[in-house]
Amino acid sequence: MSWQFSILLFFVFSVMQSLQRRKYSQISKLPSKVVPALAYLTGVLPLGIIVGLGTRNVQVNWSGTTVPVLLIMGLFIGVFNWLAFVASKKLTVATFQTIFQIYAVTAVIGGWLLLDETLDSQQVFGSVLLIIGAVLAAQAYKAKVKSKFIGSAAFIGVIASVSLGLGIIAEKASLGKMTLGAYFIFGYFIQTLSICIIGMVQLKKLDWSSVKKYDWKNIVYLGILDSLVGFFYIYA
Repeated sequence: MSWQFSILLFFVFSVMQSLQRRKYSQISKLPSKVVPALAYLTGVLPLGIIVGLGTRNVQVNWSGTTVPVLLIMGLFIGVFNWLAFVASKKLTVATFQTIFQIYAVTAVIGGWLLLDETLDSQQVFGSVLLIIGAVLAAQAYKAKVKSKFIGSAAFIGVIASVSLGLGIIAEKASLGKMTLGAYFIFGYFIQTLSICIIGMVQLKKLDWSSVKKYDWKNIVYLGILDSLVGFFYIYA
């Protein structure tokens, strides 16, 4: 599969993911930390294991930094999934997707500073445009809610995007220590563990009888989209 086709599929599933997250967040009565945790347990982790084993190439270089890098990656991506669901309750898909692009700026700059990746003038120009777009989207939301300060949901969206960007930097470092197949298994396991720890209190207090059939359908679908977005981003 070419990287161009992978990028195309990544954007397609990313939009579908945002639409599903927005749609379900409007009707869900479950705690905000429970939904992403269940999505990972029922969708992301199972698919990650299946795809990882399907590659028949599961190798890890277990050095002294492998586990710390995985844990950092899991923490930031776990925070992203929680905050993205919270922000989606109030932000429109268009606004969230615009603010969401800050993740790319964070990943590019972080990769340049921490991973010695190249940063050319085109990337700098593109990053500036993304930042301007995110600021304009946040200001538009602020005007809409008529608040003295930027809307809390927009701010949460920014924090979520930065968290994802930082998670992607750690993800790149992780991929330097293992094959794709191994990452889909161990990386997705760490992400699942992280989001479950973040939602531990709410999961313990959850009345499981309150999780209806439509909740499970929406949660599993969201988890599948989460995994597909991750697959095609990594492949690209």
